[in-house]
Amino acid sequence: MSIQTGFSTAGPVSAGAMVRNSTLLVLGDALAAVAAFAVSGFLGYWLSDLLEPGPPAAVDGDLVVRRIIHYAVFVAGLMLWLAVQGHYNRRIPFWTELKQILLAVALAGILDGFSQYAFKQQFSRVWLGTNWAMVALFLVMARHGVKALLTALGTWQCPTLLVGSGATARAAQDALASERHLGYVVVGSVTLGGAAADDRSTTAAVWNAYRRFGARFVVVAPDAADIPRTEPVIAELTRRRVNFAVIPSIFGMSVLGLRSESFFSHDVVMLTGQNNLAEPLMRVMKRLFDVTVASALLVLLAPFMLGVAALIRRDGGPALFAHRRVGMNDTRFGCLKFRTMIVNADEVLRRVLETDPEARAEWERDFKLRNDPRITPVGRFLRRTSLDELPQLINVVRGEMSLVGPRPIVEKEMERYGDDIRYYLEARPGLTGLWQVSGRNDSGYGRRVKLDAWYVKNWSLWHDITILLKTVRVVLTKEGAY
Repeated sequence: MSIQTGFSTAGPVSAGAMVRNSTLLVLGDALAAVAAFAVSGFLGYWLSDLLEPGPPAAVDGDLVVRRIIHYAVFVAGLMLWLAVQGHYNRRIPFWTELKQILLAVALAGILDGFSQYAFKQQFSRVWLGTNWAMVALFLVMARHGVKALLTALGTWQCPTLLVGSGATARAAQDALASERHLGYVVVGSVTLGGAAADDRSTTAAVWNAYRRFGARFVVVAPDAADIPRTEPVIAELTRRRVNFAVIPSIFGMSVLGLRSESFFSHDVVMLTGQNNLAEPLMRVMKRLFDVTVASALLVLLAPFMLGVAALIRRDGGPALFAHRRVGMNDTRFGCLKFRTMIVNADEVLRRVLETDPEARAEWERDFKLRNDPRITPVGRFLRRTSLDELPQLINVVRGEMSLVGPRPIVEKEMERYGDDIRYYLEARPGLTGLWQVSGRNDSGYGRRVKLDAWYVKNWSLWHDITILLKTVRVVLTKEGAY
């Protein structure tokens, strides 16, 4: 057993600070709703004049007052629902919080529209839609701003003690560090282990570390071998009324929509997982999303793609090339890309691999070269910005690929997936994916495989939207690309 420190430091979060945090979050949402109403009033008036030209309608003061009261009721209902979801007293991961806000605002907007029709209110539908769009935008901005303010004041950070060792504890620390939005700051850890450790010394070490580091929260993340030692720790934390969480060792299990069931009078929790992509309806939903978005993007980007094709063809070669890749259900298809290499690329690669041992080792390890001599100047730009993959929108419309999915691989790579190849074959390869937004070429191959498997096991339409939004940032910053 050992106690480690050297992590980031954070001041203790008192009960008063937690009340202040909740109060400011509620106040921020309320002010965001007021600001959204005011801004949408001006913006909605301008859009109505643009879309519905004609003489401006006279302003009915009584109607405006009724609208304000009506809006206040729906905003109160919206905030009450967010409170029930724990938005003002719990720490929720950013993308989960964003999804819940957008869904709640969309539902409030729809109900508001129905009520306007039922009560025969005469407000513009353009203004109504603008109003709730502004509510969503301003709420997200308010959350970010309030949490940034609380972080600057030092009241949002929650000093956290990590208890555990091995892969589960490392995964827990990485997960907490990746979600800075949550505010959990690991200030120390207690590593469990050693044959000499007994229940009394283990619980004493955890409690002493909790007080010594000024922790306000404990994360218990045991590997299977540590479970006997963590049981008395959990019992002691419960007796002392310490806030804590348990991260179980469930590697390989789907965590999306994981349901927990407790049993009356038993210290037992049953975790039930699910696989959305195994449901036919979910597959249909994903396919409809792919076709709709890919078709729209092809229409919008057609002039740009034709211009890129003209630049590539200046050396006399084709603009596109199709590389044979492995598809869903072990099929094969031609994965389209803009040509980024010289015409005699295969011959150049053969010579490089024959004469450069370091390049050969890199190729055998990653199936790509960081300093690839075959890439043209135009091709280098396309690769750095990932624009070379735009023709894969055609693959998406054809049904060979998806907008989001595992990274398309060649047959030689299948053996490197090991048992996880079954997850790859369950889904269409993606134009983008979890790997592309998680460091991309800076990630090791084993990490790529795990990310592809995690995506398939935990698929949801919201995850696809999240990855697409993250892809925009990655493309603009050229993160991890070469």
